[in-house]
Amino acid sequence: MKLLTSLSFIFFTTLITLSLAQNSTNNSSASADQPFDKNVDHYSFKTTITDEAQHGFMIEYKNYYKVVTNMLNSKRYCLVGFDQDRPEECAIETTVRVPVQTFSILPDSYDVVPFVELLGLQNNVTKTATANMTSPCIKDGSTDVSIVSPEITFSSLANVGGTYIAFSANDDTLAPLQKASWILYLGAFFDLEIKAFSIYNQISNNYNCHKDNILNSISSSRKGVSWTTYLPDNRLYIVHSDIYYSQLVHDAGGHLEATNVAQEDTFQANVTVKQLALANALHGAEFIIDTSSSDVDYTTWLNGNAHYFTDDNSVESRIQQVPAIVNHKVYTINGLINNNRIADWTQRATARPDLALLDLIKLLYPSFKVASDSTFPVWLVSYDKLNETQRYMNSEIYGGCSDIASNAFAQSQCTLGASSHSDYIEPLSKGDKAGISVGTVVFVIIVTIGGIWLFRGYRRNKRKHQFYRMNEM
Repeated sequence: MKLLTSLSFIFFTTLITLSLAQNSTNNSSASADQPFDKNVDHYSFKTTITDEAQHGFMIEYKNYYKVVTNMLNSKRYCLVGFDQDRPEECAIETTVRVPVQTFSILPDSYDVVPFVELLGLQNNVTKTATANMTSPCIKDGSTDVSIVSPEITFSSLANVGGTYIAFSANDDTLAPLQKASWILYLGAFFDLEIKAFSIYNQISNNYNCHKDNILNSISSSRKGVSWTTYLPDNRLYIVHSDIYYSQLVHDAGGHLEATNVAQEDTFQANVTVKQLALANALHGAEFIIDTSSSDVDYTTWLNGNAHYFTDDNSVESRIQQVPAIVNHKVYTINGLINNNRIADWTQRATARPDLALLDLIKLLYPSFKVASDSTFPVWLVSYDKLNETQRYMNSEIYGGCSDIASNAFAQSQCTLGASSHSDYIEPLSKGDKAGISVGTVVFVIIVTIGGIWLFRGYRRNKRKHQFYRMNEM
């Protein structure tokens, strides 16, 4: 633990240093003896993404401003820095001065909150109600009168004006790590590209480490997993087949049981033929994970398709039995909720694919061990035992409200090859494992800082530039 504590301190000291280094470069404007030159590249660090379309956003650097595009809804923003005037190519209504200092969040975009916290920006949130927010770390600012209006507002609505920023990380057409990469999109608005890149890199490393460990340790066939949602008011079931679910299940050592692209994935339970089609769609599911609202209990979920989901002893029911239901392997995402019964999964799983992956691995392979075993399950619990296992959110369960990024890395710490499905071998202490993980990132960050300072000196002398490229996401 001493090693973990020391390296966590070093990590965040380094993050602060590199953030200051970036800000000192990005915020330097014209001086009396050296006027600002718009023909020179003033960005010392650039986030360059391979296959932008797969991640849903793009960041372009234009000497003294950035063009950020949300490709999922075609919204384009000009982020102008260095106290410069708006460029001609930038529309007034979509121009933002950076770094942004204050912002608010509408309820339709509460999934941005965990990203904000990872970047350490929770104190910059204002004019935001928190009653339906699952994070215990954001102060309710709905009645704040110290600020007339925030500089920007995050909202998933695409056409509400220039100060409204669409944040689309929760789109299920994105794979888990592609969702997490939206911290890079967010970082651009605050001139925190280096910090965002470092955090994403660590979460991605932890995710891939656990994925490799489980896939290298399972010897039996992959387990069938289905994801469902039930809307009782409409008697409608959804069997999810989007990329997010298929990739997460695959990386956890399972395979997705869902409809194919030629079939519908919605089933009207008050239509007899659809009842049978739903049972058929779930027929290969050894596990079902339901994402219905927290006010939909297990009995309601079962009774929605009672003829095939409950044991009525009919021939049809016996033939179309769903293994997950028969074997009590139906789970819900509602294991952790706030006081208004809002599921934390719906807001935090997008930013934390590492936790989502470990929750699913531990569900499919209970004997799989990790150093942070006591953390899990975070969200996924037995649907029929929800009353016994459901927890209400508090700061301790959340992992604390200070050093959130450091705590996040510790929650999913991983050493490649140190976890085993059958026999858990722990060659290092838990603190040492986390230390190795954090230490690797510290090394990368230190190298990055050195590159930035070399770049600044080079630019002053040569008036040329180089940039760091992220080759893989």
